[in-house]
Amino acid sequence: MENIAELYNLKKHFEIRAGILKRVVGHVKAVDGITFNIPKGKTLGLVGESGCGKTTVGRTIVGLYKPTEGEMFFDVSRENIDRMNDLQNRYNGFSDIKSPEAREVFAELEALRKANDIYRLSKGDLLKKRKELQMVFQDPYGSLNPRIPVGDIIGEGLDIHKLYKTKEERKGIIQNLMDITGIDPAYINRYAHEFSGGQRQRIGIARALSLNPKLIVLDEPVSALDVSIQVQILELLNKLKSDFNLTYMFIAHDLSVVEYFADNVAVMYLGKIVEIADRDSLYKDKLHPYTQALISAVPLPVPNSNRKRIMLEGDVPSPINPPSGCSFHPRCKYKMDICTRETPELKEVKPGHKCACWLHEKG
Repeated sequence: MENIAELYNLKKHFEIRAGILKRVVGHVKAVDGITFNIPKGKTLGLVGESGCGKTTVGRTIVGLYKPTEGEMFFDVSRENIDRMNDLQNRYNGFSDIKSPEAREVFAELEALRKANDIYRLSKGDLLKKRKELQMVFQDPYGSLNPRIPVGDIIGEGLDIHKLYKTKEERKGIIQNLMDITGIDPAYINRYAHEFSGGQRQRIGIARALSLNPKLIVLDEPVSALDVSIQVQILELLNKLKSDFNLTYMFIAHDLSVVEYFADNVAVMYLGKIVEIADRDSLYKDKLHPYTQALISAVPLPVPNSNRKRIMLEGDVPSPINPPSGCSFHPRCKYKMDICTRETPELKEVKPGHKCACWLHEKG
């Protein structure tokens, strides 16, 4: 399956400064080395408890945050991805990395990375790419500028990238976007406070669509809305995905919504991805103890169901000083000695199903 984005060892650490001189005294490891792919034309759900780093991942993907470390290859041909992987494997196989052949391989690898890694692009090239990466924010009230009409909010991207020739063309594009997302085009000159929460989120979606993106990061787009409105917004997003050939990354903490909306699901805990699989596999065969606990908390529509809620002990550790080994081990009832010492890698346990847990490490 072709991927729209491939991320490798992505990290985002925020500095902690203290004292009169504001020296760096530590780091908040919001995202601490994650690797995953977003399949083209699909919806990847990213789930986890509040504070696990989901939103930071989304903001780093669209370029609102600059990563501390890592690479992201966005809409890169399979040929180039395979070539980079082949060169990396060849380079790793050299016993003497200072040999002429090793240096030649490394030089070609670096040239390909520089040309394709979105975080290494020049300012001008990055601006062009940014059109293809958009985000819909969680708060439909705080994400819209209250001082300008909604038409200007939706058209801001058009202005920055100069995607129209006349004011009439600009107005036509904006009104068409409003109509597509279920907003009366006659309201083009109204302000954000004149709309309900659901209508404001539609405005945010129209703004994201204005640049004809390939990937949209949806940061809990329905969590602040009434249940009836949530369904309407999810149905709209599904229709737009089909009509415009979009790819979504859907950030959420409501696993029942993710089960309905996502094609693939990644589970995140304390800055790391602990399990990732297609939706049906993950909900049917939950491998990681944290995933099992999360899904056990989802309410069932069946009264007096026999499913037992898994209660996790303790609190989420601080991302400033995460525990050694597996970050989940302080709350895991299955922990072993190795869990406290060594960090498990995210490995494929079953076809298409990856998990980072010593319980499923193949000997």
